[in-house]
Amino acid sequence: MDVDEEEYDFKQTFFSMIFAPCFVIIGALVFVLEGHNYITHNFSIDPIRKPFDHCLIAISLGVIQFFLLMFISSKLSKIKIKRKTSQPFPIEGTIIDQNTVEQEKIRVESSENNDVIKTNRIQKKYSNGTQALCNLTFGVEKGQIFCLLGPNGAGKTTTFNILSKRISKTSGEILIHGQPVSKISESSYTIGVCLQSNTLWNYLTVEQHLRIYAYVKGMERKYINENIRILLSALGLEENANKKVNELSGGSKRKLCAAIAILGGPDVIFLDEVTTGVDAIGRSKIWSLLKDIVKEKENAVILSTHYIEDAEFIADKLGNKI
Repeated sequence: MDVDEEEYDFKQTFFSMIFAPCFVIIGALVFVLEGHNYITHNFSIDPIRKPFDHCLIAISLGVIQFFLLMFISSKLSKIKIKRKTSQPFPIEGTIIDQNTVEQEKIRVESSENNDVIKTNRIQKKYSNGTQALCNLTFGVEKGQIFCLLGPNGAGKTTTFNILSKRISKTSGEILIHGQPVSKISESSYTIGVCLQSNTLWNYLTVEQHLRIYAYVKGMERKYINENIRILLSALGLEENANKKVNELSGGSKRKLCAAIAILGGPDVIFLDEVTTGVDAIGRSKIWSLLKDIVKEKENAVILSTHYIEDAEFIADKLGNKI
């Protein structure tokens, strides 16, 4: 993560002082307008008999205060303020050159390729003429986590919507375990999906959500309770287990969506911006759980994230959508 340096110059500080009455002007006026008691007691000057001397000293004190604050500000203006900024796309270390892209296309199109997920020359063109995807090709092997990086509008969410059959592609081929995605049931036990929006019921509790999705996925009853307990514990949702969704924070809702996608250890997992709105500790819990599951069950995972440091930590392979 790069660190940008900003330096406030003297001119900026000067004008901010001139137009900030509470900083300088009011302070000076306090001495000028209400400092007569201080001057009378400390300088033994009668403001009635010697009004000129009295005003002169009061104004002098205000001027001294003004230039003292100017001096302090000029020193402060030399201090450099450091702040962390988000790294723009693409970034060093994640840039995929054209040779790598071509090699991936050849690998995916090879008859010997056994990737769990294969997308080959996917295109999506909307009715208004917008080209969201153009010849998108990549493959995800068993036990591999593939991360899509890119700015808003690059087509990441469109990719996930096509993979999860929310929208149709214009052309191209998508295979999961060698089978066209269009022929796979949405309630399939083999696929877990967490889209960018929270697909939750406001008046159901966290545990009720997990139980319902366990039945929908066709999980055996004897494994449901243990699976739910593990997920709640791993994601820090134990205290929220009996809370309704409308009582949860945004971060907890995203963790619940992640839990639903991961529930049952599906062969294929799609996670679109799963950590949006989740704090650093929560993100760490999600990624740790995902890594443990992939290590144990060798799932094929596709995810997207705005957090570059997360992508570098969690992903085995990166793809830039730019």
